[in-house]
Amino acid sequence: MKKLLLLLFSMAGPAVAQILFHDQTALYHYNAPSYQVTTLADYDRDGDLDFFQANVFGPAFLFLNNREQGLANVIEGSGLDPHAPTATGCWADFNNDGWTDLFVSGYTARNRMYQNKGNVEFAEIAGSLPPEPEDKLTYTAALADYDRDGFVDIFIVNFTEGNKDQLLHNNGDMTFTDVAAQTGFSAFGNGKSRCAAWCDYDQDGDADLFVGGQRHSALFVNQGDGVFQPIELFIYDTRAAVWADHDQDGDFDLTVCSSGSNNPMILVNDGQGNLASGVPLPGFAGFSPSYTPLWEDWDNDADLDLTLFGNSETGTGLRLLQNLGHDQYRDVAASAGFNTDHNGFSINAADLNNDGHVDLLLHDYQQVKSFIYVNQSAANHWIQLLLTGKQSNYSAIGSIVHLFFAGRHQVFQMEVNGPTSNSPILEFGLGSLTSLDSLAIYWPSGRIQRRYHIAADQRLQITESDTVSGLDVAIERIVAPLPLVSSGEIIPAVVLKNYGSATAQDLWAHCLIDSSGITIYNGLLNIGQMASMDTLLVQFDPWTPTIRSAYHAHFAIYLVGDLRPANNAWSATVRSVLDHDVGILSINAPRNGAIASYPVNPEIEIENAGLYAAGPFNAICEITNEGHTVVYHNTYMTPTMAAGSKRLITFAPWTPSDLGPFTFRFEITNSPDQFPADNKAIVTAALATEIAEKDNMQPDRFLLASNYPNPFNSATTLSVSVPAAGRLTLRLFNSAGRPVWTWHSQRVEKGEQRIFWNGENQHSEPAASGLYLYRIEFEDEKGMEQSVTGKMLMVR
Repeated sequence: MKKLLLLLFSMAGPAVAQILFHDQTALYHYNAPSYQVTTLADYDRDGDLDFFQANVFGPAFLFLNNREQGLANVIEGSGLDPHAPTATGCWADFNNDGWTDLFVSGYTARNRMYQNKGNVEFAEIAGSLPPEPEDKLTYTAALADYDRDGFVDIFIVNFTEGNKDQLLHNNGDMTFTDVAAQTGFSAFGNGKSRCAAWCDYDQDGDADLFVGGQRHSALFVNQGDGVFQPIELFIYDTRAAVWADHDQDGDFDLTVCSSGSNNPMILVNDGQGNLASGVPLPGFAGFSPSYTPLWEDWDNDADLDLTLFGNSETGTGLRLLQNLGHDQYRDVAASAGFNTDHNGFSINAADLNNDGHVDLLLHDYQQVKSFIYVNQSAANHWIQLLLTGKQSNYSAIGSIVHLFFAGRHQVFQMEVNGPTSNSPILEFGLGSLTSLDSLAIYWPSGRIQRRYHIAADQRLQITESDTVSGLDVAIERIVAPLPLVSSGEIIPAVVLKNYGSATAQDLWAHCLIDSSGITIYNGLLNIGQMASMDTLLVQFDPWTPTIRSAYHAHFAIYLVGDLRPANNAWSATVRSVLDHDVGILSINAPRNGAIASYPVNPEIEIENAGLYAAGPFNAICEITNEGHTVVYHNTYMTPTMAAGSKRLITFAPWTPSDLGPFTFRFEITNSPDQFPADNKAIVTAALATEIAEKDNMQPDRFLLASNYPNPFNSATTLSVSVPAAGRLTLRLFNSAGRPVWTWHSQRVEKGEQRIFWNGENQHSEPAASGLYLYRIEFEDEKGMEQSVTGKMLMVR
């Protein structure tokens, strides 16, 4: 249930410890012929972690941890349905009665909510959950108290056409309401979600959500008013994602595994609410695709290590990347005692034997078997926390804990996010240190609780306190301006809350808005006093933005003696936009005024820069020759685009009949568009000719390619032998010569490259049975070009 954040200052660490695990599956009597997701909780409150294990293709399991006697499957007679197909389970005290309840997703079967009655007895709550999509395939679920009302809510991930994920708001009486539409989830993307991960990534007190899928991935930023603002991240075919501070700068970064060739991808948080484009983990560029990433401090040295569990389609296996410090990692899975041929997508971390070391549960896809690896690494010191909410939800999900020791500052949070949900007990290592200087718990309710001088090697049980101490006024959220605004007067506003026990005196609020570094607006208000635990809406004088401009809005409060000044400032990017504004961003093909003699697919990138969704509408490409005769005309029907989204438009192929030049005219016809100036784009291109020197160049080695299986039913893998480092492109055509799918790589290394095609076209629709032609183009770093073509047959 946790991911660590590490904010390290100067301290020389100990030598890198050896990580060592032993397979003790038999010793624990762990017999679970399933490779599905496991979720952990002490559901009988005896101090030992128990777990529920889902199973899509057979009976589920409810294991009771008897420690010395091992595990016992007690699902029969427990009240859980052992025969219903299940994809995942999520533990939380949904009604705050002190007993951990269980939500079970049913894949194709219905989802279920079970209330824990105590004594290993559960009762399904009839009518608890709202209706589900009829064609749903529920992959997983993730939990958070997104509105901070003290009850845990559920986000359900459905691998279904038409954007049918569900956000279930907890009504507080063990019933739930689907609020996906009114909170902003149902208006984004086109479905086929695979994973979700909650995290207060901007540390503003509200839980945000990453949703990854086959077609779209987005970060939904919680605005604090019951609405989420989507930010598309342009990551495709996402398998799993986790939040952790891999670079130890105090921000939650996002680690994503997909079917691409560079895994894992890290989206680095800049601390200002922005995630940079994904970069490979240092030293592991081009790493094989994996299903599941998991950050955990296996050797208790206060540095997060990364475990990757393999993609069953590519045979990646198990990898354990030990953190050596200074952004260096090494794979120690084999030397640590793991069978690296394990293959699957579900792993969990938890201290099963209460010895202070985090153990590993692993579920093998190919063997259809689960394993327990007990951690027997070198003895470093550790601390564990078991948190109980009072004003917050009882399970303390969403709590953030800050640790201070020997010049270090570590931060982590409680979370329940599907296949990587770990222990409800927070675990972290201290290396050779024997005590913590202090810790501070930031509860979802907004309360802050501190402890000082804490001895290592113990499990602390901490209950949320009713009281806070000192001065602590924070900016809760920005009410206005929103990230996208239209024309007209705006009243800048923020919500403040005094989390401190004392009344704030002589409190000031400031709003500054700039554009390109030039101050446009400057407002200062004297608030005066603010009583303990009060909430206040602060409104500034009106401001009118200029249309189609970008601004930065900066809010700050000034209070002498504030204990948490980090919450005294908040900045946001603001764009003033028209209601309807779709434009052409760039022409991607043809490039550089040159075209080849083989078929060309004209391509543009467009953006919906308006405030509202746009479409459907037409995109048109027309090509004329030097005599102004139309030689090509193609219309592409563009589906609905969400506000702020971008899309590539690839037109049907065209083959030039002479050297040209040719004029390419692109146009989008969106009738309500209020800014038509960017609806057209023109480029002139002629047939490229090679210079003699390039004609005479010969490659040292040739490009080779093949695919397997061939023929194939729904998916195939193309293996390409690349002679040197360079750029590789795969284009797939049907038998009529129309483009079906394109794979681009900025750069590949010398050696074998594998490209997986899932049998879908560029619009993520299943391709039809038949003969397909592939063309692989390669250009090395010296400019030498090669290409190879081949055929493959799909038989569905």
